[in-house]
Amino acid sequence: MPFSNPKKPSFTVNESEAKEQLLLSCEAVGIPCRTQRLSWLDIAEVVIVLIAATVAVAVVWDKATAMFLGQTNQLVLLGLTLSIMGLCTQRQVQKLTLLYEARFSSSTLQNFDAILRNNYFAADMSWQPRFILWILLLLPLALGAAYKKFSGGSTDLVIHGPDATFGITAAPTYR
Repeated sequence: MPFSNPKKPSFTVNESEAKEQLLLSCEAVGIPCRTQRLSWLDIAEVVIVLIAATVAVAVVWDKATAMFLGQTNQLVLLGLTLSIMGLCTQRQVQKLTLLYEARFSSSTLQNFDAILRNNYFAADMSWQPRFILWILLLLPLALGAAYKKFSGGSTDLVIHGPDATFGITAAPTYR
């Protein structure tokens, strides 16, 4: 035993225990591990997007809510929900763009760098990720400008009151 170390005790471990210990400490030794496809953050963001979308639909479609808010507050709330949905989906869209680039495109380091940095003017970048990045930049801006163009809209709400005739002026037969 010329190579034995007298300070370290030697012990034997069966093969299944060694594999289990290696799997438990795979991050420490640098062995690739399986990662979760959906994290809790992703699930929470999807829930927030669904709540914001529900609020946006309720603000637009429910007549009583639309009358209560008025046109200005309705547009403000709609803009807020669009912004929340854009912020919450930004991370997932970036992940999907990276997956698209890795699987279906001619992957280059310039493309990955541009996607990760949201660099619209990166040199030597192919047209697919550049197109996706420009769409992701222009879509929220276009939606923000488009919803502000909705002016002069109307809604009606039937109010049930006592059986009486009233108004600004009386009917012609009651004058």
